[in-house]
Amino acid sequence: MHIAAQIVGFIASVIMIVAVQSDQKKYFLSYLILCNFLFALTFVLLIQYAGATASLLSAIQSVVVYEHEKRGKNAPKWLVVILIIAILVAGLFTYTDPYSILPILCTLLFASLVLTKDMRLVRIETLIAMLLWSIYDFVSGAYTIILSDGFTIASTLIAMIRYGDFKKK
Repeated sequence: MHIAAQIVGFIASVIMIVAVQSDQKKYFLSYLILCNFLFALTFVLLIQYAGATASLLSAIQSVVVYEHEKRGKNAPKWLVVILIIAILVAGLFTYTDPYSILPILCTLLFASLVLTKDMRLVRIETLIAMLLWSIYDFVSGAYTIILSDGFTIASTLIAMIRYGDFKKK
C-alpha cells in the first residue's frame, strides 16, 4: 500500500504543479479538484484519515468555488460557514495526535481564502498552509506529495517577491 500511495501522491503532485501554472481559473479549479481527490486517496492508502478528510473537504470546496465561478459569482458566505463547520467536525473525528490538527488548520485557511479579495493575504495564508502541509506530509509518510508542497511554496514566494509583499506598507 505504501508504494501505491507514493505513486498516487506523485501523480497528484504533478497535477498540482500543472494547476499552479494554469492561466485560467476554471482549469486551475478543475485540476485542483482532481488532485485533492488523489491526495485524499494517498492519505487513505497511508491510513492517515485527517489528511484524507481534509483533502476530500478541499476537493468539495473546490467544486463549490468552481460552480460559482462558472456563473460569475462568489460562493455565498453561509456556504463557506457550513464548510468551516464541516472541517471542524471532521477534525474532531480524525484527531489522533497533534500532527493530525495540521491538515484541518490548512483546510480552514483555504476555506477563508474563498472570502478574501486581498491577494497579499491569499499568498501569506497559502504559504503558511503549505508549510504546515509539508510537515504533515513528512510525518505521515506522503513523501511524493512534498514535491507539490515545495513547488507551491516556491511559486508563492516568487509571487510574494514579484508583488512586493515583503515591503513595509
